[in-house]
Amino acid sequence: RDDQRYTIARLADGNCWMTDNLRLGLNTSNPNTTAFTLTPSDSDVSQNRSFTAYDYVEYGQSGEECYGSYSSTTPTNSTGLGYTTPCIHSGANSGTNNNNTVWYNYAAASAGTVVTPGSSTDATEASETICPKGWKLPSKAQVQNLVTAIGANPSAFNPISGGYYGRDGVSYYEDTGYWWSSMKDVEHGKELWSNLRYGTDTTNSLTYSRNVRYFGLYVRCVLK
Repeated sequence: RDDQRYTIARLADGNCWMTDNLRLGLNTSNPNTTAFTLTPSDSDVSQNRSFTAYDYVEYGQSGEECYGSYSSTTPTNSTGLGYTTPCIHSGANSGTNNNNTVWYNYAAASAGTVVTPGSSTDATEASETICPKGWKLPSKAQVQNLVTAIGANPSAFNPISGGYYGRDGVSYYEDTGYWWSSMKDVEHGKELWSNLRYGTDTTNSLTYSRNVRYFGLYVRCVLK
């Protein structure tokens, strides 16, 4: 799909994972908007899902258009396009050392289906995702199981750095990578979303992490 080929591997947790980052939107051009239509014949959706993805601005510039205002005490008061609008940024335009990847906010990762802030206690999960047909975003449990299985020796996952995208463009692009899961988590009463994290500051290990959903993270899908 996406005019792309992806490498895959069955890892020690027993699941078949993509070992490349998803590249839907790789060739989008800042600051244009790009319309996507995902269909049940090619994607992890139950019906046609059409959305316009706002491309982030170039590396080093403000990303206000796709940012958000987060209320840690009342997540339902969180606002901004980072919640309500899918945002995709192509590594080809990032100015980083990783020009063959794409970052997605959670609205984009969920194929435009999870676009409103929830409460800090509900069990929101993306039931439809931007992954190809037959694949999905990994669950929180699958992320945690992968960390347990190969966290200290993640070479089979082929992790890469590239950081995440936020208000100030790419952060930590030289030494850290992040990948979305399908499921929310809660930390100190805050609505956060589960993800994998890889970084040189963790001795090149995979760890379990959480992020606010207006950040742009990578996507790797797991076979259903």
